[in-house]
Amino acid sequence: MRMTTPRAVIAPTIALLFAAGVAAQQDDQEWLRQCERQAERNDRAVFCEVRPVTLALAAGALDVDASPNGSIQVDGSAIDHVQASARIRTQAGTDTRARELAREIRIEARDGHLSSDGPRTRSREGWSVSFAVTVPGRADLVLSTTNGSVAVADVDGRIRARTTNGAVRLDRLAGDVRARATNGSVRVNLAGDRWQGDGLDLSTTNGAVRIAIPEDYSAELETRTVNGRINMDFPVTITTMGRRANRIQTSLGEGGATIRAETTNGSINLTRP
Repeated sequence: MRMTTPRAVIAPTIALLFAAGVAAQQDDQEWLRQCERQAERNDRAVFCEVRPVTLALAAGALDVDASPNGSIQVDGSAIDHVQASARIRTQAGTDTRARELAREIRIEARDGHLSSDGPRTRSREGWSVSFAVTVPGRADLVLSTTNGSVAVADVDGRIRARTTNGAVRLDRLAGDVRARATNGSVRVNLAGDRWQGDGLDLSTTNGAVRIAIPEDYSAELETRTVNGRINMDFPVTITTMGRRANRIQTSLGEGGATIRAETTNGSINLTRP
């Protein structure tokens, strides 16, 4: 028999937390709608909730850990503090049990660290906590998860992003950025006419890498794939090219900071935005 789905819940205080960031409110509401739509197709009871999170901007890097089953979304903005929300999804055999699992989930937010802890689950039960965070445009980040995606946009800083089973997406970043995936793709959209900062280092083991590079962009570009090809939809002058077209090193425009991309099993695609 199909279980009824508990109503999605968003905490009343979240409107106050995001009074200065309407876009964050809309993102949370859209997540709730998507969670509800997915619940309608599930043969188990599903409960969805968004909780506001208060987190001080620490002197060091903001550390967000969404393990084991959550995703991370970070957006830079013209603010001087951190805004965050925890997106909770539970699944169980009954509505009551799904709500009970959600109540037992704890959000840990202190000393610049954001993570979650939850209850033991029975057969065919589960829970996940994803984090949506808005930070100042200049911020240092350490982001990690096991089963989930990582997305960062409009941030300049020392950024370390890692996921085991999930995709990585980076948009309009600057600084010293390194991103790692094991089983998942990596997508990057560069902006401006050159990389501002130390450089960008990307890698995945099982997945493709796609980098959108604006016209007249300047950088040192290094790409390598073991089992795959490198595809470009614009001409470049190649300094070094490996056998089977699986390694390229070249200067774009006037050169500059190094943009490095590597995958073991997958293609590397260099495109225009």
